[in-house]
Parts: sequence; structure tokens; C-alpha cells
Amino acid sequence: MSKKQDAERQYRINYEIIVDCYGEAEENMGWYYYFEDNLEFPIEAIIKLHKQDGKVEEVPIRIISIASKEEAEPRLGYVLPGSDYIHTIGIEDIVKVITNENNLQALNDWRYWKGMELW
Repeated sequence: MSKKQDAERQYRINYEIIVDCYGEAEENMGWYYYFEDNLEFPIEAIIKLHKQDGKVEEVPIRIISIASKEEAEPRLGYVLPGSDYIHTIGIEDIVKVITNENNLQALNDWRYWKGMELW
């Protein structure tokens, strides 16, 4: 990522997402509304699930919604292939996303803010 892209991302975070936020709950609300305005569902992704035998398996999922409350750290609702049950996952637990540029930018903005590797 170039310095220009980092600067644009940092500007977006500071002046569009968490502007005028005082404390974690307000920052979470900023992220909630940013995702609500910018994420288009469904989003195809890969996550790591832990099995009872201690092994870890990468599993494809379909992210279908924002599942957290406004003041809580962002969580996304997903379904497993062939399942009707909705589970939740933190963005940090997603290994890979297969999605459009707008979704990728929004999710990477959060990962950048958290100091995580971008997709």
C-alpha cells in the first residue's frame, strides 16, 4: 500500500468514521454506521473454525449482515453453506474475503485501524 493510500485511509477514519468520538463505545458506533452505509451483502469469505479434536479448518462462509449492536465492537452475521443458522464473527477472525472493492475498502479500513494485515 502506498503512502498516499495510507493517508487517504487515515483521513477517512479520522474525519468520516470516528470524528468527534470520545471513548470506545462512540468509536464502535462510528464503525457500525460506516459499515451500515458501505457494506453490501452478501460477502463471500473464508474463516478458520476450530474442531473438537483441536484441528483448525478453513471454511467458506457467506456474510449476510452486521450482527453487533451499535456500541459494541463490530461483528458480522454469517451462514455456513447448507445451513439456515446465523452465527457471528469478528472481522479479525476472517482469513480472506472475496468481494467488491467498496466492501474490501471498508473492511480493510477497520483492519488498518486495528493494526492488522490488510487483504
